[in-house]
Amino acid sequence: MEEATLALNRELTEKFGDGVIVKYVDTRPSGLGEFPLIAKLVQMGYPFPIVCIDGKPRLAGAVDVEQICELVTQDN
Repeated sequence: MEEATLALNRELTEKFGDGVIVKYVDTRPSGLGEFPLIAKLVQMGYPFPIVCIDGKPRLAGAVDVEQICELVTQDN
């Protein structure tokens, strides 16, 4: 997943410049206690990875660069 995040970061930076920040968060070491919204989504059955845009969960189960680009464009 970290490699997919790096690829996503490259793609989004090329398309949108430095105004986009891509961050990989590994919840395994500390658990989901720091991420109550993500914990709720996992309890509802949504799979990892969960992609958030502007702090809002938007996709679950895959890192789809094209779909993420579309969502970033819609949000701005």
